[in-house]
Formats: sequence, C-alpha cells, structure tokens
Amino acid sequence: MDNIMIHPILIEPLRNINFSDRYKKLCGNKKYDPDLVRFDSYLIPLHFKERGYELKYNKGEKFYRINNKINEFDITFNLLIRDGFIQFVWDVLKEKERFDLGYGMWESIVRNMDLINSDKFEGNKKPLFINNDELKHVLMEGFNIHEDFLKQLALIK
Repeated sequence: MDNIMIHPILIEPLRNINFSDRYKKLCGNKKYDPDLVRFDSYLIPLHFKERGYELKYNKGEKFYRINNKINEFDITFNLLIRDGFIQFVWDVLKEKERFDLGYGMWESIVRNMDLINSDKFEGNKKPLFINNDELKHVLMEGFNIHEDFLKQLALIK
C-alpha cells in the first residue's frame, strides 16, 4: 500500500459514493474513433447552467472549471473536453494543503482505489462520446459523481 496516492481522509468518501464502479461504467468499452465525433461545444456550459452552475473556461489551457467550497475544503473540478473524450480532474485543498488524489485525474483515482481494493481497471480510461446526447450524458453523470463527492466531504469535520 506504499504506492497509494490518495489522502487517507478521502478514501472513505470515494468508497461511499461507489466512485470506482461508477467511473468505470461511465467509461465503458466503446472504441475511440475521432472521425465519428460531432458535437457543439457551445452546449457544454448550458448543461451545467441547467443545474445552477456557471462554468469558467480557461482559454489558454482549454478546460472548464468549477470551484466549490465545502467546510474547510476548496475543491476544483476541471473538465478537459476533446474530440470524443472527457477527462475529469479534481483538486482538493484544506487550509491550502493539497490532499493527494492520484494526480486528480479520475482514471488515476480509480487506479489508486483499485490498488487499495485489490481490483483491476479494465476498459477505457476516459469516458468517450460521439454526439451531443452522449456528451450530455457523460457530463451529467460526471457531475452527479462530483456532487455526491461534495456531499461526502461535507460530512467530514
């Protein structure tokens, strides 16, 4: 367990929301083919606005960001959306101390959780999509996971 890169305080919240299984299901086993991808990027912020959140876009690094404050935790949720795949990334700080979270990339968090649980991550490492409907599904499920994680962090005193 020496190679685990998840702060001990974050393991239980991840388990409580069934993070690994939910992320693996979201990734599925679809084949990646960027030639099939057709989506409208202007819809991305609208999906989050429906849920009451404003996304900030970093033009230089081309990713979306949502910042949350839960008790003493500052959580940044980044979304890197490319042609046909999404990478979700968390950054968790408490009083300016960064909590290890497998580099923050969800595929890395799953890999670390699998080490803890003696499991194995097979299939795609990132959620794939080819159209607006699939993109919305992946974004909304990713956001559901994010909200559930925030609820678990709120329980930590």
